Amino acid sequence: MARIAVEYPLTDVKQELRELGYEAEMLEEKTDSPEYDCVVVRAMDDLVDIHMNVPIIEARGRSVSDIAEEVKVRLQRTGEMRDPESESEGMSGKPLMSGMAVGAVVGVTAGILLAPKSGKELRQNVNEKATQTKEQTTNLATKVREQSSVAKENVAKIRNRAKTNARNELTGIPEGVQERPIPVKQ
Repeated sequence: MARIAVEYPLTDVKQELRELGYEAEMLEEKTDSPEYDCVVVRAMDDLVDIHMNVPIIEARGRSVSDIAEEVKVRLQRTGEMRDPESESEGMSGKPLMSGMAVGAVVGVTAGILLAPKSGKELRQNVNEKATQTKEQTTNLATKVREQSSVAKENVAKIRNRAKTNARNELTGIPEGVQERPIPVKQ
């Protein structure tokens, strides 16, 4: 997590940043500022004499939440912190499988090339490792398919429930009450 220096007396800003998960510390010496990923100061003129390549955020005339938001934006802009929406998505599907397959191939290749063995032993090990890698990849693909299938079923259930609720809402049937056909006498 990003390290943020906060100039004294902005303790409320430090507390807010800590609650948001940042490693926020009070700035003891102004010369320590370049050691941090971001610096929050009372006024820009407080750090005029120090050259820094880190974001400096002026607190003067701003609320604590405005300062915290500016810290987030600046850290995302400098690459010190990724966008929270992209962090929550994670890797899945084809990119994950491709990455794992490439990693397995690189690992097997490195192991083979670094192990001193005769030609016959080396070919046998290559065949064994290739078979193991193929099995692992097949198992992983099966697991991903199963999880995708479960997710697809869950989405279908949610979609059907939403359709039923929408239809009931439009027809005036209360939720939980099932519609039954009324028999018609002839």
